Formats: sequence, C-alpha cells, structure tokens
Amino acid sequence: MMDKLLFLIFIRVGTVGQAFLPVDVYPPLHRGFRSTEVTMSEKGCFIWNVLIVILFLTISISVSAGPPFVTNDADPPDVDQWELIFPFTLKKGADGSRSGELVTFDINYGYDQFTQLSIEAPIPYKITPDDDIQWGVGDILFEYKRRFGTDASKGYFGVNPQVSFPTGDYKRGLGAERVMVQLPLIYQKQWDMTLFYTDLRYKWLVGDEKNSFWFAGFAVEREVISRVEIGAEIYSTSSTENSNSNMGFNAGLKYGWDNGKEFLLSLGRSFRGDPEFTLFAGITIFIYT
Repeated sequence: MMDKLLFLIFIRVGTVGQAFLPVDVYPPLHRGFRSTEVTMSEKGCFIWNVLIVILFLTISISVSAGPPFVTNDADPPDVDQWELIFPFTLKKGADGSRSGELVTFDINYGYDQFTQLSIEAPIPYKITPDDDIQWGVGDILFEYKRRFGTDASKGYFGVNPQVSFPTGDYKRGLGAERVMVQLPLIYQKQWDMTLFYTDLRYKWLVGDEKNSFWFAGFAVEREVISRVEIGAEIYSTSSTENSNSNMGFNAGLKYGWDNGKEFLLSLGRSFRGDPEFTLFAGITIFIYT
C-alpha cells in the first residue's frame, strides 16, 4: 500500500506543470545530447509567448541534438563513446489518466564516425483516472543509425531503422502486442551556433497496417550560454483506425556538467486533444572506452 501511495505522489508531481500550460496518438519520446560540437488566457498566451521566445533565441544564438525531443537527429556519439540516457516521461490526458516511462535504459554506442548502435529497454507505467496503476517491462527496441556526412555546416542526411519487439504486456497497456518497425529519414544542418534537424518516419505495426502511421518532426536548438542549450520542436502524426491525426510541440533545455553528464528537460502538449501535458526529464552520461 505504501509503495502505491509513494508512486502516486511521484506521478502527480507532473501535474504541477499544468499551471504553466493550456490544455491523439502521441509518439514515444526519444534520443540524446551529443558531446560533439556539432553536436506551456493566461494559459494559451503564456505558452505561445514562451515558444516564440525560445524559437527566436534558437534562431538568433555548437549544438547537439536529440532527447529531450521526439524528433531524432542524424549524429551518432563519438567513436568508441557510450551514451547512456535515463529519462522519466509523463503524458497526461484530459480524463486524468497518466502514462509514460518510469525510466528507459537507452544505451547508444558510437561504432565509427558515421554509425550508432543502440538498445532501449523501457519500464512503462499506466495510471487510470481512478488511480489504478500498471507498470512493468516494456517493448525492447534495437536501433541502427547511419549519417551520410560529417560537415554539419553543409548539412547531411541520415537513416535510423528501428525494430521493437513485443516484450511488454499488451493486456496491461504496457506494450504494442506486435513487432514495430520504424523507418526514419533524417536531415540535419547547422548555422553557426544553431542546429536544425528534421525526422520523417513510418511506424509500421507488423500485421496491423490500419494502426500504422507517419510521423514528421522539425526541431531547432541553440547554445545560449556555456553548457546550456535551449530548443523547441513541432511534430505531427497521421491518423489511424483508432486515432485521429495529431500535432503538438515541446520546448526544452540541456545543461551539461562535470565533463560527461547532462540534464535533459522538455515540456509540451498537443495542439488538440490528448495529451494535454507532456514531460521528459532525465540525465545523459557519456563514457569513452
């Protein structure tokens, strides 16, 4: 009983962010900060003002890409570098339901200057409006990333095929029940201290094409002061048999410290429907071998 009470208190912390936010398929949250140099009227007005300010700053202030955003970037970690990302995520629905990941063990390795090999093992949770809790092992994902260039000022493309296996319990809402294949095409370009990247992908639920969908994301990041980067993204997903098309945004920051660790944070919401609030908070640890 005590562990359930503590869990509820922990998850409800995410609802504090609604004081700063106005209120269908939300894509999984993804990808990390690189150590390389290329590397929420009252409510409605406030959100738009914050988003506009962040976008202005990012267009006007080298930068790395990826988590805390959904949009993926083209860069792998440095050669022989391990990038370990441990995020907590939260999505809150209009009916009071909450879901996300207590933690994801997101492990990335820089095989060479063009290639990244990754595995993600999430611990998802799901809380109903009447506070019934489900949590456990989620679907494990394997990932390969390849970029076709190294000069960010000239821009380059990348591919990022991913396969997740249904190791999570679908009946408890902790998995997809089917194998999911993602086929992203990524483009990335840097102007001075500002980095732009875009991610177009098809998320194919094998054997369930009616619930497979397209995702498109556009993100911009900029280092504003030493060790601090801010950024924002806009994303969109196509409709499926069980959900409508969706569009939303996230705004966030990255703070680096101790020559190998970073704090990641982003807040956002859908422009219509659920989720009415999203949160990503985590750390990245870089290790050379």
